Amino acid sequence: MQQGRNASVRGALETLDAEALLLQTYIELLRFAYPGGAEDEPPLREVPLPGRERRERLLAPEGFSFKGASVSGTGDTASPSLSIPGGNPAPRATHRAPLWAYVWEGAAFLDPDSRESALALFRDQGFSRMLLSFSGAEVERLAAPATRKILAAFLASARSQGVAVYLLLGDPEWILPAFRNDLFSLLRFFSGFSFAGIHLDLEPDSLEEAETRREALLGDLLATLREVRRRFPKPLGISIHPRYLEGDLGRIAGPALAKLSLDHVSVMLYSTDTRGVLARFRALQAAHPSLPLGLAQSVEIVLPPEESYAEQGRRAFLRALAAADTAAGEHPGFTGLFVQAWKDFLEVLP
Repeated sequence: MQQGRNASVRGALETLDAEALLLQTYIELLRFAYPGGAEDEPPLREVPLPGRERRERLLAPEGFSFKGASVSGTGDTASPSLSIPGGNPAPRATHRAPLWAYVWEGAAFLDPDSRESALALFRDQGFSRMLLSFSGAEVERLAAPATRKILAAFLASARSQGVAVYLLLGDPEWILPAFRNDLFSLLRFFSGFSFAGIHLDLEPDSLEEAETRREALLGDLLATLREVRRRFPKPLGISIHPRYLEGDLGRIAGPALAKLSLDHVSVMLYSTDTRGVLARFRALQAAHPSLPLGLAQSVEIVLPPEESYAEQGRRAFLRALAAADTAAGEHPGFTGLFVQAWKDFLEVLP
């Protein structure tokens, strides 16, 4: 809840800053609009500020009174609701297909004091699948029995509330034979925890000179996935750039991935051109009908506006997800919508 309160306060302050700049601009333009001074000015000089409805909602004093989340419904499929007194309900996603989130910073979920409220917020926003990553320092701390109990308790709590938590691991070097054992060591370390599955975000294009050796790197990726599948029986999912499912690369990757019986394949189509994204994704669904494809979209603040919905805000992002859910969800193999990333999703303005 503290994150939600901070986001509301930040949004109100940014609104006031924008209004101050706009008013200053109006003042500076007056001398050009009425060069004769006050005698040239009309008797009424009222110019309404844009976004009045949004302004009143953001700045209403009662809008900063947070009483916490109220959860309605029963069982694993309950749909929680977050009420913000004095304002409209926070926008949340409602989808037929599962909604996934990449969680690269999971401290709030692992802290016993904030775990339940963090899970409630996650569920309230419509998410039921979590890809959870750990920093190197967090992995070191998990060697201690007390910390391992904390993670185990979180996984049990999430499972009881209908949230499936997958172990998220991502380092492109792990696809290379020289570094592959590092991945296997981490998977062995986490094998004692009851994760719902494993998700590997191993992006070959992040390696040096990848554009000149994509077919070879694809071979390394596939070899790594086969070995993971052989050694670790957990459900396995991956993130992948769409170019590896198209053209010559797609003709190699598609059949090879299908043989691995993957749990899901998150296709990273990061673009705010909703129509173009859906056309490309549906073409992939048609080309690879046996693959459990899901669509990943970004709300990351660090990406340019043509790739991320951060500047457009959460409502625009959720509208895009709803359109994707309707269009892509018609395919029986659609495994859901993947949001990159949870932290950014919380921080963007509604």
